[in-house]
Order: sequence, then C-alpha cells, then structure tokens
Amino acid sequence: MTRTPDLRKPVEAYLDAQQRVIDHWWAIQAQADVLGQPALHATSEATLSACATNWEAFRTDWHIRAIACDATQFRAWVSNRVVDAAKSDQKVKALIEGIEADPEGRFEVVLPKHPTMARVAGMLDPNDYNLTFKDKRSSDAKADNHLVPNLAALPKSLDYLDWKVLSLMVATRNAIAHGSAGSMTYLKAAMNDIAGVHDSQVAALGRRNRSVPSTGIGRFLTVTPPRPSGQPRGTVWQPRVITICERVRDMGAKFRP
Repeated sequence: MTRTPDLRKPVEAYLDAQQRVIDHWWAIQAQADVLGQPALHATSEATLSACATNWEAFRTDWHIRAIACDATQFRAWVSNRVVDAAKSDQKVKALIEGIEADPEGRFEVVLPKHPTMARVAGMLDPNDYNLTFKDKRSSDAKADNHLVPNLAALPKSLDYLDWKVLSLMVATRNAIAHGSAGSMTYLKAAMNDIAGVHDSQVAALGRRNRSVPSTGIGRFLTVTPPRPSGQPRGTVWQPRVITICERVRDMGAKFRP
C-alpha cells in the first residue's frame, strides 16, 4: 500500500531553507565594512538566485505530493488528455465514440487514488525537470486540472501582489544567470510593471521606465528603496533582496493544508 505523502513536511522544509538564505545575507551584510560593497552585491545576487531556486523546487515537490495525496482529479484530467490525443486518429476516434455512446460505456485511465510520487512525476515530466508555474493563470489551471478542490485552493490563494513579486524574482534571477539582451528587457518590463501596483512597499521593489545594467543588479538588490512621503513610520523598509525573499518565504505558508 502506497503511503500518502505529508503535505506539511515540504512546507516546513521550504520555510527553513528560505530563512537560512535570508540569515546568510544578514551575516554577510554585518561584515560589509570589511568585505566591501562588491562582496555584498555579489551576495545579494546569490541570495536572490537561491531564493528563486528554493521556490521552484518547493512548488514542484508540493504539487506532485498533492496529486499523490488524492489523484481523483488528476486521473480525470489524464483520461481526458488521452482521449483527446487518441481522437486525432479517425479510426480510434470512432472506437472511443462508440464506447461513449453506450449508456454503460466509458473510457478512462486506471490510476490509484494514491499513486507514488515517482509515478506522478514521470507522468508530468519524463525528463524530471521542475514544473513550470509561469503566472497566476497557468498556476491556477494546473491546480484545477490536477488537484482535488480543497488542495487546489491552496496554490490559488497566491494573490495579485504575490505574482508580481514572483515575476520580478524570476526576471531578476534570469538576468543574473545569463545577462542576455532579452533577459534584461524582460527584467526592465517586470520592474516597470511592479512599480505600478497599489502597495507602496511592493511598488518600491521596481522602477518606472528605468532599466538596470547587468553589472548593476547586485547593487539594485542591495539598496533600500526610498520611503514614499506620507508613509506610516511603523512600515519597515529593507533592502530589495530581503523584501523579495521574505515575501516569497511567507508565500510558502499558504500551502499548509
């Protein structure tokens, strides 16, 4: 009998991993006078990259575990996919439609309610890469297609601001990784987009109609944005990299069942 995965375990592991990344940045920042600003800028880039990697690994692991907890919805989605693909062959289409025309006939994939995580992972991506959750629309679609309603509601709880921060994080990580013209253009668009949101603290993570050179990403992340006029004194303003990492860390708590 397959053991049902524990969905709390990856959440707690993720929160711990992200906190270690944040704590490491602060430890280096405390030595900035000795190490110099270039070292701190490099640490900011490494911190942002680690944060993004942790998030993507967590999302993949959690999603696969959630399917393995109850594959009822996933089985229905797989059945529909198989039928749709099979119907591209006219002869097979006639066979399937003949079965479906019978009141007692049906075509479905036989999959246990609790498949192994390895089986689920192999079905979603035989090459064993992380799953892609590009934006709220595609993420919500995967949740609805693959997960039973009570579990689908958890990733769907990520809101508008969450996805703006995730978009900026991914764009920044990609620009750090290869610095291509395309990645820098994408980063500029993400910076401009997030600068227009209603939340002033999140908006401060971006820049309106301004770019940042590939050699200046570390400094951009390390700088604490200026506080807007009229902002309450109790609002905490931190370096961009810490604000991003803490918000992405806290998103993981939304996945607790």
